[in-house]
Amino acid sequence: MSVVQLNINGRRLYIASVYIEPNSDEDNTLQRLDNFLKMTCNSQQLVCGDFNGWHPIWGSNRANSRGNEIVDIVHGNNMFFCNKGDTPTFETISHGQIRHSFIDLTMASSTIYDRILDWKVDLDICPSSQHRAIAFSICSVKRESNYGKSTTTFKYNTKRVNWDELRSPFISTIEERLPHNVDIENLPETELEEYINCITSIIQTTCDILISKSNARKYRCPWWTDQLESIKKDVIRNHHRIQKLIRQKKPIESALEEKLRLKEAYSKAFRETSTRNFREFCEKQGKEDVWSVTNRIIKSGPPIQPPVTLKRNDDTFTTNSSETAQELLNRFYPEDEFKDTLQHTEMRNFSLAMPDTPDEPPFTFEEIISCLNSMNPRKAPGTDHLTADICLLFANCFPHLITSVMNQCHKLGYFPKIWKQAFIKILPKPNKDDYTNASSFRPIGLINVFGKLLEKLIIRRLTYFMHCNKLFNPAQYGFREQTSTVNALSNLINNISHAINNKEHVTVISLDIHAAFDNAWWPSIYRKLHKINCPRNIYKILHSYFQCRKATINICDSSVSKILTRGCIQGSVCGPFLWNLIVDELLDMKMPSNCTIQAFADDILLISHAKNIKNLQNNTNQALTMITKWGQDMKLTFGATKTQGIAFSKKAAGCKLYMSGNTATVEKLFQPIYQKTNHTGNKVTVVGVGQVGMAAVFSMLTQGVTNNIALVDVMEDKLKGEMMDLQHGSAFMRNCKIQASKDYAISAGSKICVVTAGVRQREGESRLDLVQRNTDILKIIIPQLVKYSPDAVFIIASNPVDILTYVTWRISGLPKHRVIGSGTNLDSARFRYLLSQKLGIAPASCHGYIIGEHGDSSVPIWSGVNVAGVRLSDLNSKIGSEEDPEQWRQMHEGVVKSAYEVIKLKGYTSWAIGLSLSQIVWAILSDASSVHPVSTYLKGMHGIEHDVFLSLPCTLGHCGISDVICQPLTDKELTQLRMSAKLMAQVQAGIKF
Repeated sequence: MSVVQLNINGRRLYIASVYIEPNSDEDNTLQRLDNFLKMTCNSQQLVCGDFNGWHPIWGSNRANSRGNEIVDIVHGNNMFFCNKGDTPTFETISHGQIRHSFIDLTMASSTIYDRILDWKVDLDICPSSQHRAIAFSICSVKRESNYGKSTTTFKYNTKRVNWDELRSPFISTIEERLPHNVDIENLPETELEEYINCITSIIQTTCDILISKSNARKYRCPWWTDQLESIKKDVIRNHHRIQKLIRQKKPIESALEEKLRLKEAYSKAFRETSTRNFREFCEKQGKEDVWSVTNRIIKSGPPIQPPVTLKRNDDTFTTNSSETAQELLNRFYPEDEFKDTLQHTEMRNFSLAMPDTPDEPPFTFEEIISCLNSMNPRKAPGTDHLTADICLLFANCFPHLITSVMNQCHKLGYFPKIWKQAFIKILPKPNKDDYTNASSFRPIGLINVFGKLLEKLIIRRLTYFMHCNKLFNPAQYGFREQTSTVNALSNLINNISHAINNKEHVTVISLDIHAAFDNAWWPSIYRKLHKINCPRNIYKILHSYFQCRKATINICDSSVSKILTRGCIQGSVCGPFLWNLIVDELLDMKMPSNCTIQAFADDILLISHAKNIKNLQNNTNQALTMITKWGQDMKLTFGATKTQGIAFSKKAAGCKLYMSGNTATVEKLFQPIYQKTNHTGNKVTVVGVGQVGMAAVFSMLTQGVTNNIALVDVMEDKLKGEMMDLQHGSAFMRNCKIQASKDYAISAGSKICVVTAGVRQREGESRLDLVQRNTDILKIIIPQLVKYSPDAVFIIASNPVDILTYVTWRISGLPKHRVIGSGTNLDSARFRYLLSQKLGIAPASCHGYIIGEHGDSSVPIWSGVNVAGVRLSDLNSKIGSEEDPEQWRQMHEGVVKSAYEVIKLKGYTSWAIGLSLSQIVWAILSDASSVHPVSTYLKGMHGIEHDVFLSLPCTLGHCGISDVICQPLTDKELTQLRMSAKLMAQVQAGIKF
């Protein structure tokens, strides 16, 4: 079973594709489907597939057991069948007879069933397959964007243009229309603007005549041939002929023979053609390496539609496309509010004065061609639709004209308005939960290539000027030639290593500038240009560059524009360079002793080190104050909540640091790494004194795992009673210290925090709602525990344990090795007990693991079950499968059902999970390095790509999890584990933190 998730008009739609073998359901697909439908019951659901089940509901003449199971699942999950039952979905020829069946099903949830339109079995789509294609439409609320303006600026198809052949007609066509006797070198600004508009229009007209247009994408196989189309039509004609003969009750033997021959020929041609094309695709050489190929494949999908509605800051929503476009412009390109300090006013006034510096000499044609050659013709052009290759052709054909135009702009210090227009494309950021929020999108400005050319000419000259005068700050590693993240990381590591070698405490703080490029303040750029003695004509043209810049967004049928007053458009050539000018002001500042700053574009790092903690704290806070003040002067804000840091010693992590007037608490600002702490103390805090919590406490005390217990619960009377009851029996245990309080301060200094608190599932409550309620509880518990025991290992036993372990990790900010779920430690113990009963030996002598989710979708690792090193799978190759005559798989079914059976008999489970928790705590406190199947972070293991916690065998010691055992899994076991991960990720996606 494969599942994809789509977002349609703000609602999730899950589409599942299912296949089940005709005779057996080895992968337990129906059960997985049922689990999936229950987990996603609040969303729209569509299930399609080959179920190999019969039932009169969808057209079969009788029902089989598979069909009855399917009906139960569909009706039990409020789903409906879309099949009409009038046309078979499967056709085969057996013993000279055509046989039909209805085994391909479509089912939809009640929330979308009434929008499934035109469902039909189409005989013509895939005539070579025994399965007939099923086609239908999903009617969503009509998006205005379906009828809006084009979202692409590509107009001309230049991919297959022979530029040498085009050159002559291109020149003659332009010369026919080109104004004569124009003295470009003496044109004033207004006439120069008109002339550039005229030239642009002439080039567009010429391209309309000589270059084919870019058509809308046709999503068709690139290797499809006329021969394949011809054979396909023959197969379809033969099919219709057979149907006609059947209706006329005439012999069909010869038609059937022809059908087999045609289908074989069609399949052969299909395979050969597609294989040949794929081989050619893989053997492509040159610049198209594997990553550019992959990138091109990804980009070949349908165009991304902009959002139809957006949430405003006041939590209201836009009601039409015009409001949405305006909201996007306002969020991405904020106004420069004139709430100035005296320093801001001085900077504004200062920017009006032109520097008294020499001019730069004119541009050369060689510079122009070099700049154009560096531009990618496959990048989207601006609103004039002229791609880089068209502009390059024009420049080569009319070298004097293009050079004169660029130099007249340079001479006048004038940036033409037509080149200051940006068409804004809205790109969704990946992995965002809410796409009704503007922050989930990124604006990219599409600018006319000739405008980019002038930008590039200016920036190259200014770069050369600054390089010759050594004006670049070497601490900026972003947007600089011959520097990269490698250089930035190398410098950072060298600084840290040097301080550590000198036995100093070190902190590194990453500073987040809120919407840096969008908020770049132009007067700060002008001031920096003055400071570096920028050539006068370069300064003047950059000043013109910012004036009357216009951004336009098309949403559906609305086009909205805005004149910008601040910010650097992402997608412009000047933007990165000008941003570096702003940041250089910060990098040039003299920081406090032993504090240094480095930057990579808008990512800023503060590195502080000192021999003692007091100096480290004072110097770092002084540096943070200076950085905050610089941000205020530049009208930039730092996100204190997004500011992150790393302390390279335990003492350094205790610094109280301040950012923008807010205390950055240790748990929010720092995550200690690699500095190994000494193993001291055995205090264990247990949150929740219900049946599970007290069973765990009793087990730990009686087994001598710890003699220092702190109990926390909101039910004060029960809490006090449990504490007293245990204290009264302390004479029968080691000298124990047992405390209890509602105040989490009692947990201070714990080595381990065990969380068993949570709520039970209400009748009719969805799994996601249960998870959300328990998440809200953990949001209260976890920060308090971290506050008082920041170095503790956290063990989660509340259900659903795997998801709540993930929640704890997210909330706590702790490293993943110190957040552990009890996971399948208990499942594996139950498994070993049931195995021992069947084998007649002690459970401790049976070795086997249950991995994955603690619950119904857990995965038994039959391939590793052994006794004294003898694998049972070597004795019974079908062990654990449905074909196993000894039915060993009932062991796993018993594991899954045992918890329900205990709950049915006594109302809850307690002792087994209590003993399991006691064993995990013992392994950590005693630094046992023993292996236990506990819930841990799995991303990057076994091909899992989600941030999920599931159980694998892990080595436990005083730091928590030190290693995960690389357990070999069969394909089936691996598939089941990955499915568990996907299900967990789907539930987690709906959690509100």
